[in-house]
Amino acid sequence: RAGKSLQVSGNLRAHVRFMRCVAQLERAGMALTMEHLGVLSEALTSGVCKDTLLASVGELFRDHVFAALGCQLPDWPWTPEEFLMTPQRLTSFALACTAMLCGVPVVLEGSPSVGKTAAVRLMTENRCNSKNPFANTVEFVPNSADTTPQDYFGRFRVGLNGTLEFIPGPLLRALVNGSVFLADELNLAPPEVVAFLQVVLENPRYVTVPMIGKVVKVHPDFRFFATQNPFGVSGRKPLPEPVQALVLVVKCPPLERDEMASIMAARMAPVLGSAVPSEADRKSVAAEMIKIMLEASYSFDEITLRQFIRWTRRAWSDYSHGCSGDSEDGW
Repeated sequence: RAGKSLQVSGNLRAHVRFMRCVAQLERAGMALTMEHLGVLSEALTSGVCKDTLLASVGELFRDHVFAALGCQLPDWPWTPEEFLMTPQRLTSFALACTAMLCGVPVVLEGSPSVGKTAAVRLMTENRCNSKNPFANTVEFVPNSADTTPQDYFGRFRVGLNGTLEFIPGPLLRALVNGSVFLADELNLAPPEVVAFLQVVLENPRYVTVPMIGKVVKVHPDFRFFATQNPFGVSGRKPLPEPVQALVLVVKCPPLERDEMASIMAARMAPVLGSAVPSEADRKSVAAEMIKIMLEASYSFDEITLRQFIRWTRRAWSDYSHGCSGDSEDGW
């Protein structure tokens, strides 16, 4: 391109995946620079979007977010209360949207409550697709140590007439209908169950259903997402190497204190209502709540956004009902 060359590392499968993605993006009307290609090459051939790449991804792939969601940034097609798009969140979100355009299976990896599942849900609900009514729906499997392949593909049951009938599972429904499939907490599932997914992650045109031996055609709108906490956290296991080679792991950075306060302020708007109409004042309330909890000997890294919001709502509810004591600021 323009007399420049790009060195692509990795095996033949990684090269093919990279070239397929470039073709898909150009087909979608994306203007790709050497910088775009460099980031895609490193991410897709290594299988991980490293922290060193994330710094520029948000701005670099903004147009890809527009193409995937049909929105004009920064006017997101959802409210800040649903999902506040901070600059740090935009980095992982932009790359996930790019992968969705390309059909690359994505694993969003990050600490609890950073917004991994919410991001997939919103990407799916606002995904640009005018022909397939199933493209904006999420089929979902929550994983645990007890998850089985039947939870993904389906299982037999005895019908009303006494005969066995096969009930398709969430993954099979997504494959056939062209929905987005989400495997939540993927690395909590037994490795042998995760290995069953390899046949789906290779982007085949047809898949043989393990339980019944039936061959089904994969809908071109099918997309695979997974979320997980980092390896070693509460029994999480590393993904099998053959599976790692087929997915793009996008790191979702932990939330900073100021970022946490901004998200809390947006999420608290319906609760605080007219009592604290100013966004700056709501953020001040959220920052004060973070400060109080940290002074109560909590470590910032040990508290999730979900806990912060729950405690702030409880504190504000007590305050608004006159149960907060006589302190001047209500805290």
